[in-house]
Amino acid sequence: MKKLILFSVLCTLSSFAMSQVSSQSFVWDGQTRAYNIYIPSGYSVGDTVPLVFCLHGMGDTGPNFMNTGFNTVADTANFIAVYPTALIDPFFNATAWNCGTGNNPTVDDIGFFYALIDTVNKAYPIDMDKIHATGFSLGGFMSNRMACEMSDKIASIASVSGTIGVNITCTPTRPVPMMHMHGTNDNTIAWDGTFNGFPVGQGVDTMIETWKTINNCPGTATQTALPDIASDGYTIDHFDYSPCDEGSEVELYKINGADHVWMFTNNDVDSRVEIWRFFHRHPMPPATPVLDVAGPAPINKIQLTPNPASELVNIVGLDRSGFPAQLEIYDLSGRSLITQHISSDADLQVDLLNLESGMYVLRLSSVYHTFSENLIITR
Repeated sequence: MKKLILFSVLCTLSSFAMSQVSSQSFVWDGQTRAYNIYIPSGYSVGDTVPLVFCLHGMGDTGPNFMNTGFNTVADTANFIAVYPTALIDPFFNATAWNCGTGNNPTVDDIGFFYALIDTVNKAYPIDMDKIHATGFSLGGFMSNRMACEMSDKIASIASVSGTIGVNITCTPTRPVPMMHMHGTNDNTIAWDGTFNGFPVGQGVDTMIETWKTINNCPGTATQTALPDIASDGYTIDHFDYSPCDEGSEVELYKINGADHVWMFTNNDVDSRVEIWRFFHRHPMPPATPVLDVAGPAPINKIQLTPNPASELVNIVGLDRSGFPAQLEIYDLSGRSLITQHISSDADLQVDLLNLESGMYVLRLSSVYHTFSENLIITR
């Protein structure tokens, strides 16, 4: 039997008042497993908060992956960010997750992540309905494996430049919301799922079809060309497949012209911000929702007009057969700025005068059905 042995805890609750980052480790399956943990600045002892796993790529480490900047988003949104480090793959002499690509095939990384959830939860109460995983490259592959095999714990995932490994049979026990970002000119993990011509994972299109099937999503997406506001040589097409079963969603950012990249504030989108916005709207669904006998009517395809907007935006085409819904507008940090309860079938107008120019997300939601759309405000 594998034993979980506490190896070292380098920071106590009281010491986090001075230092929000700590390096910790424990022994799992005979190996010392290391991770960095970031406690947000607004955290108070005893708070129950979300947990986000941030997974590095091959040859990288958890501490180095903190350079993605999730700690800044954690401060704004008040979640705990954990940056584990993979074990060395002796064949490549580099850190690598056992994520279904053939790397470290004897390492029990799934067991490690279950143990890591328990370990963190003992020190800091975790909202068990809000555990999410994201990763870059091999970390993206690992996030997909976690969604496939840990759907009892992982509420949603977001992968960047990493798909479903060729050795993974993806059979989650429920629909799992997933978001993916990938460059069309990726020369490391190509769009077709190959590494140097060798297949290591599903191609992006195949992976999207896999998750659409699992989550029972619509066959076609709402497609949007995002504003080309950065001088980075890329354009981005956004594909949103929703509504899917149990409020799930499949979302794709196709980054035209990009190589093996993580998007930052100097790009058209910021990966960390988009990832948190996705996680924020996808907690674990209720196990046994209480519904009317007839169930909720779906939110039909609607439109925002005008978009870009200045003072008002109209929501056109809303038909919910009287089922109540909630409208929210989020900024790029995931903060909810406008919340409005909707109980009428009439077309709506939303006053935008209190919002500054920029990009936001407008979201409508009922029990199972959601509609999300980027909203641009210009003055």
